[in-house]
Parts: sequence; structure tokens; C-alpha cells
Amino acid sequence: MLDHPFNSVSWLANNLGRRRHNLHKGAIVLTGCVTETIWLNEGEQMVVEAENLGRISVALRA
Repeated sequence: MLDHPFNSVSWLANNLGRRRHNLHKGAIVLTGCVTETIWLNEGEQMVVEAENLGRISVALRA
């Protein structure tokens, strides 16, 4: 992630500019995961809620 997510976005913007492309206002840029991976086992369920984004859940079945 180039030490910080903003560095990744800066690299992307600079390299797109060199190719005559732009990042537009409101564009969504995913810079990767900033948390450790949480592995679920069969039968487990996870619910995640993020402010302004909503709620999602996943349940693993056989």
C-alpha cells in the first residue's frame, strides 16, 4: 500500500495523468485492506456495520 493509503491514491493519480486520464470528483478508489483478515469457520456468521455505508452480514454453510 506504499506505506499509507494516500500514497497509493497519489501514485494512481500521477500515473493516470501521465496517460492522459483523470480521477473524477466522486470516484471511488479502493486502496486495499487496512485491517487484518478474519477467517470464518463453517457455521459462523459475521455482521459488519459502517457509518454512512450500512450493514452487511455473511453466514458460512457447508
